[in-house]
Amino acid sequence: MAPPPPPERGFILAGRYLLNSLLGQGGMGLVYRAEHLGLGVEVAVKIMGGNAYDDPEGDLRFQREARLAATLNHPHAVRVFDFGAADGYLFLAMPLLHGETLRQRLARTGRLPVDDVCWVGAQVASALTAAHDVALIHRDVKPDNVFLERLPDGREHAVVMDFGLAVPVSEQGELTRHGEVFGTPHYMSPEQARGRPLQPTTDVYALGCVLFELLSGAPPFPGKSIEVLTKHLVEPAPPLQGRAGQPIPPVLDRLVTRMLRKRPEERPDMGAVHATLEGLTQRGLSLDSGPAPRVARMVDPGVRAEPDVPVDGRLRVLGGALPDDVRLALRAQHIVALAEDDPSEADVVLWLGARPSQVATWPHGAPLLVDTDPIDAGRISALLRAGAAGVVLQPLGVEGVLKAVQRALKRRRR
Repeated sequence: MAPPPPPERGFILAGRYLLNSLLGQGGMGLVYRAEHLGLGVEVAVKIMGGNAYDDPEGDLRFQREARLAATLNHPHAVRVFDFGAADGYLFLAMPLLHGETLRQRLARTGRLPVDDVCWVGAQVASALTAAHDVALIHRDVKPDNVFLERLPDGREHAVVMDFGLAVPVSEQGELTRHGEVFGTPHYMSPEQARGRPLQPTTDVYALGCVLFELLSGAPPFPGKSIEVLTKHLVEPAPPLQGRAGQPIPPVLDRLVTRMLRKRPEERPDMGAVHATLEGLTQRGLSLDSGPAPRVARMVDPGVRAEPDVPVDGRLRVLGGALPDDVRLALRAQHIVALAEDDPSEADVVLWLGARPSQVATWPHGAPLLVDTDPIDAGRISALLRAGAAGVVLQPLGVEGVLKAVQRALKRRRR
């Protein structure tokens, strides 16, 4: 169907939304400040743009995608509470937020302090993790689509907006057959730029571009659209250190570098990104000596560093030490990594470099995990036969260690 002309101020949409003023517009449509006439409250109404009307089945597809987005109930994702087709328009209704987008903040400040980057990034990653858990890919993560909502008490929190480009993983093949490429060039993963089927790691790449820009003041590949897409395809991401104008914690630097890997399988998943950023936020490893950011914590805020806070699990590490990013990610998930000489009782043990003979004589009751080279199938088999509860593949990374420890804890508590 053909896209209708934009509605004028004072238009009543679907018999219940009085459109009062235009808040903003972009490639995906127009956003209005509106009043719900039945409830007498202000809301935001988004009227979809021309692309949504091009497909002969655009109405059904829009409603299917809107229904899926409406199932995403998360404190850091904008909530869609109504949608439909009326008066020739496809529309979404959402709460009216007060504050500004990350793009507007960057326009004023140029870049953000490391502390702010960590808490904003953690909250965005938390929302995207929830989306990925229901097989929903955003496909357009960028500063324009992250809103810094100002709460009544003066604090701020981040809200991911515009799931209008989001699609279920199951529909990627259909999009590829139609040859459709969506997204914003400066934040587009290599596979997205090529028009290939996407996985949730495309959002990881886009968020990596956003974090890079928040820290340095510019995306990793600035320039015009075609030039930018070419760089995303062939050029490695530039180093972050030296561009940011402020010290960057090594853990954060390594995380952003991994998020910007060209091969999707080499990027961390969004849950690992969230855990690392939340760990940095809690432990204050941002090298910023100023006051803590005015951040509204998530529903599941994780464990702070205070010793009197209870934890969900204790991991003893033998034969070495965990990398800082792994230790922080565990802490963010309520798991404390104990030193080898710590007398506290452990729920799980990770023995770095243990031999199968040592595993076979392991005298303790706690499940034993052992690290190993991923291509050494013989060693993996021998360790499991000797009684190891699981193996962690080298090099030790956030995702591998976190999943292995969580599985071991779950099995022990059955």
